[in-house]
Amino acid sequence: MSQIVACGMPTTISIGVATAPADGEHLLQILECTDSRLYAAKRAGRNSVASGLRVELTPQAA
Repeated sequence: MSQIVACGMPTTISIGVATAPADGEHLLQILECTDSRLYAAKRAGRNSVASGLRVELTPQAA
């Protein structure tokens, strides 16, 4: 967990990711998908990213 140095407050981040055209072709569709995934990341726990993308890490990247 990171800390904001000036205040000493613990911080975490949750991110929702959507891409066009896979998740929608119009801005509102993309924003709705991103928002939905943001809340999915929050439900998954701290420091999470939720996306519709399948990402595979190679041993070098992991």
